Amino acid sequence: KQWYQRRVRGYKEATKHSFNDWRVWENFLCAAAQIKDFASMIFAYRQIISFGQKYCDRKILNCLVSAVRDNMTSVSGQAGFSFYDKVLDLFIFASSKVTTNFDIWKS
Repeated sequence: KQWYQRRVRGYKEATKHSFNDWRVWENFLCAAAQIKDFASMIFAYRQIISFGQKYCDRKILNCLVSAVRDNMTSVSGQAGFSFYDKVLDLFIFASSKVTTNFDIWKS
């Protein structure tokens, strides 16, 4: 688990140097998902879409939905349900930007 946390910190640092590279954000997103850093996952997913990518990763979206539904504890100790509004906002934002992929709502 410690290795994954270092990996997340590394990708977080990489986003500072390559802020406009959606691939760096995608790596950060995947690393954050592995340690259940829900806040970082939401932020990274939003950044990827903000760069104009028609991005839809059902595994990540399912993970966020499960975190809220099952009230999973995040790496920071926050209850999953506390992310309800942010996850809902992410889905609304994503569906407004990625209009041709209904897989977003399958999650």
